[in-house]
Amino acid sequence: MKTVPVAMQTDLDSGATHHCMCWRVERSDAQVFGFTDHDVDLTFLSTTFRSNTGLTPSAIEQSIGLNVDNMDVMGVLNSISIDEQDIAAGLYDDAEITAYRVDWRDTTKRVILLSGTVGEVSRGRIGFTAEVRGLAHKLNLPTGESYLPVCRVDLGSTKCGINMAGTSVSGHAFTVAGNVDEVLGLNAFRSTDANMISKPNGWFSRGLLTWTSGNNNGLQMEVKLHSLGSGVASIYLWIPMPFVIQVGDTYSVQAGCDKSPDNCVNKIGNTMANFRGFNLIPGNDTVLKTASTGDDNNGGSIFGL
Repeated sequence: MKTVPVAMQTDLDSGATHHCMCWRVERSDAQVFGFTDHDVDLTFLSTTFRSNTGLTPSAIEQSIGLNVDNMDVMGVLNSISIDEQDIAAGLYDDAEITAYRVDWRDTTKRVILLSGTVGEVSRGRIGFTAEVRGLAHKLNLPTGESYLPVCRVDLGSTKCGINMAGTSVSGHAFTVAGNVDEVLGLNAFRSTDANMISKPNGWFSRGLLTWTSGNNNGLQMEVKLHSLGSGVASIYLWIPMPFVIQVGDTYSVQAGCDKSPDNCVNKIGNTMANFRGFNLIPGNDTVLKTASTGDDNNGGSIFGL
């Protein structure tokens, strides 16, 4: 139940208002931005709400219970307010956002219409559309850890225990730097760098690549495939980069892990004590399995332990 200031309610009851919408956004890098659909800038809560952003809101969908309140906000891409590079870098992903209805004559007369986070952001050549999700959205997200047959942590994380600045049991570095020698598309390139061609085929498959220069500087993407051939290393990324890859762009790339026990021990050189999977828990295939006279029905472990 929202409490509307008496003065605002009087305006609403009269049918003639001086109200506008304001949005306060706190990004993942702790920067705060303010936007308004009014024709001049407004300031409150130590935030300047800019009017030159061209933001247009949709209707707010709200309901009783645990259904997620939501709305869409559309605006223009420009360097003053919403920058395409920042969207591509994921700085607005899950950003905290508060939508206000404000009396532009006196900003102390305001009411919060929706609080939540920024959901899916889509962008075109000159504009963007951002989904705003209410606080109930977080109640629909899974929490805690799951029992999986494969490792559930990322290579190099604290629970993994591997130092990505080190080397594997075979002496190969986990993280190397390289440069682009041939562009194959937005998600693929080739390199003749010694760091890349000296590693085994597939060493960086499922790894993480971070761009250190060029149009995509600072952005990251998972590696789908790393292959070798005739003194050239080819890298294919899971998703195309938002900006064009160019010859000479530099990057750092980490070794990949398929999260299997064999990969953990034999490729990475980790110990089974750090393996965070549950590969010995029977799955649905075991539950649905029927008896067969050809099986070794001795009552022992199905894993042969």
